[in-house]
Amino acid sequence: MTATFDMVMSQDATFRRATSEDVPGLARTYVRSQERAGAAADRNGITLGAVTQWMRKALLLDEIWMLEREFGEVAGLVAVTGRELDVLDVEPNLRGRGYGSRLVEMAKRQRPGGLIARVSAHRVEARRFLFHHGFEVTGPTRGVGVETLAWGPMRSRWQRGEARDRSRI
Repeated sequence: MTATFDMVMSQDATFRRATSEDVPGLARTYVRSQERAGAAADRNGITLGAVTQWMRKALLLDEIWMLEREFGEVAGLVAVTGRELDVLDVEPNLRGRGYGSRLVEMAKRQRPGGLIARVSAHRVEARRFLFHHGFEVTGPTRGVGVETLAWGPMRSRWQRGEARDRSRI
């Protein structure tokens, strides 16, 4: 069962569900975060226009939560589809301030039955962050160099192979 709440104050930022009006700011944060992580933005189709379009569609299917600072500044975002942690990004100039931890804890509260995340092996910082928050490697998945990490009861389901063949839990 999914916990429901619209807004939660957290120190200097507010958690809330994203709306279509938030998409431009969310898309900018996503693109900057990917660029900081070393993603070859243009070669991988990670353009601001493409991400904006994808996020408008994702709002219809996913739960997208954001951390908003004063004056509407996006500090970070987390998108969850079913049990899958699809996106977890923090504005690069705000990293190291606990925003990512607050976002992953929000996702855990929304999905107390567990989460899975697919992370490229070269994303060392992202993997280390998720390990720190209790995720464990449960096995390889789609494509070379991509690992499935799981948190909570989802770990044992993935390790037993019950959920491996499903793209969405």
